[in-house]
Amino acid sequence: MDRFAIFVDVGYLVASVAELLTASPERSGVTCEYASLVSDLVQEAGRDCGLPVLRTYWYDASLTGLPEHDQQTVADLPGVRLRLGRLVRGGQKGVDSRIVRDLIVLAHDRAMASAYVLAGDEDIREGMEEAQDHGVRVVLWGVPGINQSRVLCQQADEHRILPDEFWLRHFRLVERPCEPSPDGRTGDAPGRRPVVARPHDPSMRAAFQEAARDRDGEMVAAWLAEVDAFERAAREAGAEFARVLLVEATPVEVERLARLTGWQVPRELDGRLLRFAEERLGFLWERPELKATVRSGFWEEFRRSARSA
Repeated sequence: MDRFAIFVDVGYLVASVAELLTASPERSGVTCEYASLVSDLVQEAGRDCGLPVLRTYWYDASLTGLPEHDQQTVADLPGVRLRLGRLVRGGQKGVDSRIVRDLIVLAHDRAMASAYVLAGDEDIREGMEEAQDHGVRVVLWGVPGINQSRVLCQQADEHRILPDEFWLRHFRLVERPCEPSPDGRTGDAPGRRPVVARPHDPSMRAAFQEAARDRDGEMVAAWLAEVDAFERAAREAGAEFARVLLVEATPVEVERLARLTGWQVPRELDGRLLRFAEERLGFLWERPELKATVRSGFWEEFRRSARSA
């Protein structure tokens, strides 16, 4: 029992760090030095509990169920056990169940005294609870942002957000050619522009409205009404944050922010905005697609009010 184990949901980890760096959860937007990351996670846990490590469990998914290049690299690391689920229509299948299984088995076998879990889905809560019932202390780690189930955080013995600096030591942006400017030129400097989802995609909404005319129209129309209600609430939460910010910020801060274009919110401010919205809404973590709507509502209100001030 005098050892600890680490459980890493890679889908949660990479998507959350990508959003931290680029405002988009696209996994292709970042790259990671996995060996140094695993080493630092082990050191972080060791300092906390003062125990030796049993091993690090690494949960990911692939199309075939067989390791891909990055996953092979991780599997080769000493002290790391790779667990693979499958990618089905862009989503991970079988990952959460593997985390739950390992938490329960190791706890039953009294193979660990402490578990450090880096994940966000509520589905692994039962595994944490079972491990705790067998005397295991469970610490939930997180990446800054609104990206973890509140129920999962409540179940953990301790919930600790590892700071930006920790992740920035190991993750880098993937450099891509600049997007073309309106005149068709791409420019000379390399760099990656964050991909920021825009709310109210006209083509998608038109498709749903077309579907609402078929035999399932009533069900689709009700779904659209629910979507509109959530989007209105998210947009208003962003607008409310803008009104609060305009009262609290100095004229220099307002002017600096007003010079920005586009829909991306500066990273430090974005964290405050999303935490504010989650407190107001209570469902932003469960509906991450609404983060873009929150940001849109913020900018619309901020720019309208700043111009009239």
